Amino acid sequence: MSDLADAQRPIEENYAGCHDSVADFAEELTTDTTEITESLAYYIDYEKMGRDMELSGDIFAIETGYREVHIFWNH
Repeated sequence: MSDLADAQRPIEENYAGCHDSVADFAEELTTDTTEITESLAYYIDYEKMGRDMELSGDIFAIETGYREVHIFWNH
């Protein structure tokens, strides 16, 4: 197998999609996996959640244009 194919597989497997921002990704992930009551929804800071996901190394984000951020899982 070529080096390019070896590199391409993990990129494709870890790709989490294109989003408007890291905060948008954090919100989508949270709402897709957790039921959040309306009374708590106003207290969630998705910008900080997304920032923390990047800083902790859980995700890697590449901004390729205005409101075009590609997210990859680091695991």
